[in-house]
Amino acid sequence: MTEATKNSVTLVKAIQEGNACIRIIGKISCPQYLSSNKLDSSITDISGISRKNLGDDSYWNMIDISGKSNITVEGVGDDAEFFQFGMTFKKCSSIEVRNLTFTDYPEDACSFEGSSGAQDNYGHYWVHNNKFNKGKNGWDLTSEQDKG
Repeated sequence: MTEATKNSVTLVKAIQEGNACIRIIGKISCPQYLSSNKLDSSITDISGISRKNLGDDSYWNMIDISGKSNITVEGVGDDAEFFQFGMTFKKCSSIEVRNLTFTDYPEDACSFEGSSGAQDNYGHYWVHNNKFNKGKNGWDLTSEQDKG
């Protein structure tokens, strides 16, 4: 998967389907909002990316993966990067994220959510050999603003 193929191969759908190994080559970018409340048109948007206003918080530029297993997202080479977006794995298992750089993500770079029910079987997460640069969400004016 590359910047040029992120929508023809459909990055979001490939990750959301589960039972897959997605290899990232180079920098893949997602636009953020400019101060004029318009998406930065110099970057091609990623089809299927989540953007939600939750009232006192926002949830921007995230790939949501729910209830899936056996997913590997790996960077190939030293320049594999997610720029201005991240991933949330909800109630997933057997997930590996490796060899990626995360930069200027407006929400979380890589997050995991489960359930408090004792019968739930979520887990087996491997996150290694990644670089997490500082997030960036300067246009978010909500009370829960957590990026500088």
